[in-house]
Amino acid sequence: MTQRSLPGFKGIEYGNPASLFIDSQELIEEGGTVAAYGSFTGIPTVSLCGCSVTAETVGGETVYTTVLNFQMKDCEDHSRRLISELVMTDCCFRLTDVYGKKYLLGLDKRPYPTVKPSFRSESLPSGQRAFSVEITYINTVSLLLLA
Repeated sequence: MTQRSLPGFKGIEYGNPASLFIDSQELIEEGGTVAAYGSFTGIPTVSLCGCSVTAETVGGETVYTTVLNFQMKDCEDHSRRLISELVMTDCCFRLTDVYGKKYLLGLDKRPYPTVKPSFRSESLPSGQRAFSVEITYINTVSLLLLA
């Protein structure tokens, strides 16, 4: 099993996989570059997002587990609705790294990334309240660089 860490991501957007169009689907391969078109909506994050990719050979095929972690400020109803939407619907994600490169996490078909939120509230009344979000994607490709 091999693992690699990627540069921090400064932007995360989510979209509906049903509205995603990936040009030349037959060329999708790990480490490849794709052209993908679709409508994406930004997710307000507190700071940089961390991402790691683990590769494991299963039955002669390499399977990648991509885990993206970030924090989202608790803005009452808006944040809670957004978290609920991410958990309850199929999503794909477009990430922007600190160098401005864009990546696609998830494709227009199953398996889709899964979203697991948790809530943290500091003990002081003036303390920070935030959602920690972990997105996990398991497939034969991890992140795809967008053209």
